[in-house]
Amino acid sequence: MLADYQAALTDLPNVASSGTATTNAAYLNKINCQAALARYYLYQKNWVQAEALATVVINSGIYTMQTNFADVVTKDFTAESILEVGYNLTDDPGTSSTGLNNLLVGRREVIPSNQLITALISTESGTRSATITFNPSQQRANDNGWTVRKYGTASEDNNNIVLMRLAEMYLIRAEARAQQGKLTGTTGAVADLNVLRTRAKAPAITLTAQADILLAVERERVYELAFEGQRWYDLVRTGRAQAVMSAFSPNWDKHYELWPIPQREIQQNSALTQNPGY
Repeated sequence: MLADYQAALTDLPNVASSGTATTNAAYLNKINCQAALARYYLYQKNWVQAEALATVVINSGIYTMQTNFADVVTKDFTAESILEVGYNLTDDPGTSSTGLNNLLVGRREVIPSNQLITALISTESGTRSATITFNPSQQRANDNGWTVRKYGTASEDNNNIVLMRLAEMYLIRAEARAQQGKLTGTTGAVADLNVLRTRAKAPAITLTAQADILLAVERERVYELAFEGQRWYDLVRTGRAQAVMSAFSPNWDKHYELWPIPQREIQQNSALTQNPGY
């Protein structure tokens, strides 16, 4: 993967700091490749490189934070969008039987958990409660009436899937800095977290202990990146899945941290061994 990213950096075009970043979010360029590298290095626990690449993206001037967090939820190709899967009226899968809008809104097979709702509507989350909405008429049995707002239909302005945005770069840099002991001051982890909290009108963080700040980064990723497909991988890569999921569900078992290898793949490749517990 790293070799692919490094090769791509050689061939991908530059993108000028022209204030028109929204026209580039559906296309690859050197800057959004560097954003992907920042995430790669975060997962590899290479804190120095994760901080450096996130800083390159933040300082590029290509992307700017949306003033209103709700715009991140309700609009496509915002100024902070680094890379999106862009759809139009003819190729949008949102209303198909497997589309995100149908899954989350139409059939309601996936709804926000009560624990997450509590977090998102708290003072600590600020305006990021815009990610969800409540309809009492849908409240029945195991349905709590809450719905994810992020993935609209083809006729709505939020039907794209955001793969990366500028807010994540601040979160990557905050975590990388905290892991290196760069905690406070203008180049510390707390300053990066407060960029997002100021935008969300949430109380500023004033923590000073490394362990507390790392937990604050984890919580901030829950608030900021809700329903963007990152929470599970965050729990696994940080070794927090067992602690968080066992408290979330009495049916949790540690072997769920790995998915089962499909039987067909095992039959085709005798060198493969099924993951424990399956």
